[in-house]
Amino acid sequence: MVKKFIDWEKQWEAFAPGFKEGVLQVPVGNTTISLCAGGGFGDLSHPTTKLMLQMMPEHVPGKTIVDIGCGSGILSIAAMKLGAKKVYALDISNDALEHTQKNANLNHVSVETSKQLHAIPEDNILILMNMISSEQEIAWEMNSSLHKKKALLITSGVLKEQHHEYLALLQQWKLHVLDIIYLDNWILYKLKT
Repeated sequence: MVKKFIDWEKQWEAFAPGFKEGVLQVPVGNTTISLCAGGGFGDLSHPTTKLMLQMMPEHVPGKTIVDIGCGSGILSIAAMKLGAKKVYALDISNDALEHTQKNANLNHVSVETSKQLHAIPEDNILILMNMISSEQEIAWEMNSSLHKKKALLITSGVLKEQHHEYLALLQQWKLHVLDIIYLDNWILYKLKT
């Protein structure tokens, strides 16, 4: 099978506001991160990414972060720049993992990328999930080593009309809702185990 070539720079020029000369500058808290074009989701054009980055500065410093569905690495890199102790960036897509690593190198930060997290020694972690709820369901089941950890979770990717269905899913996962924030038609949830 021949891999189809996608011109990611043209894609990002069309959809990522502020993308210039191959790089997007994203303000996060008191810092800025740089992103090059690539096959991972996350360029600040989507409301869910904005919600996640808005919530992170308060909760990241000194924490071990697990970014499930890391995409472009935007949340992983932001976490390191905001003072995270360590970041595990997970994605099922090889393109996304390569894109995350490339962007981490561009920002001179270190993140550990992999498809799945089999074990994590740290407790009291922060888990980030910015993807649609059906993908969250698959990703959460894949990473069962996290289920018994003491953790704070910040999730987004849920539409307003999916709210009740998502609450039922959170109940199955035995997660407790601490806060809910809306932007446009999207919702962010702050949760705890």
